[in-house]
Amino acid sequence: MSRILIIDDNKSDQLLAQQVCQSLGYTTVCVSEGFEALEQLDAEPFSLIVTDLLMPHISGIDLVKRIKSQQKTREIKTIVMSSRNQELYVKKALQAGAIDYLVKPIDPLILKEKITRHMINEIPWKEYEVSPEGPFSNCSLAFTYTLLSISEIGATIRTPWQIPIDSYFRFHVEENETRQRFVEEILAIVQSHSQDGTNFISKIRFVGQTESQRKQLRILCRKIWMEDKEEL
Repeated sequence: MSRILIIDDNKSDQLLAQQVCQSLGYTTVCVSEGFEALEQLDAEPFSLIVTDLLMPHISGIDLVKRIKSQQKTREIKTIVMSSRNQELYVKKALQAGAIDYLVKPIDPLILKEKITRHMINEIPWKEYEVSPEGPFSNCSLAFTYTLLSISEIGATIRTPWQIPIDSYFRFHVEENETRQRFVEEILAIVQSHSQDGTNFISKIRFVGQTESQRKQLRILCRKIWMEDKEEL
């Protein structure tokens, strides 16, 4: 059975992460700081690491760097959790080698989806298709692209050119007619793309969403779902 190492000096956050992992059927080992984590990694194999950012002795970013620098552990995927929602910290964690970044307070449903996705390379979260004639078909990274579908953790967009995989962008959604932003800027990363005629279809993943941004995405998904129901 796959094992997940959880590192957090906040016991309530540690317990929440443990409960989410165990609800998915994974065996967990919990420690409170980086040196303990390194000892566990030296003694036992793990498939995934979920770590806090700010901890005594070794920060989460330094821990990720150490994990990625060692032959034995460099292939282990790492998710960083933190109350720090500034883009600087998100990018530092991802550049150090983390696969994802979650902002506290942790949403158990999103943590569950992230763990599932990274453990079995599936994306179970439903994306809601956006009507081309609907009010929310425009989104923006650095420029305006066409939003095809969206969920609380990512989106699918159509672009006139290929965006490099692992590129970072600031993503937002605006109402077509008024140009008013419905979802404020979220850091997004391109994870895959395919060609569609002269255009490209790109899957993007949101990282480091705040509680407010998660709420905006949830409201937008509900509005799109309600519009689909009215059309049926």
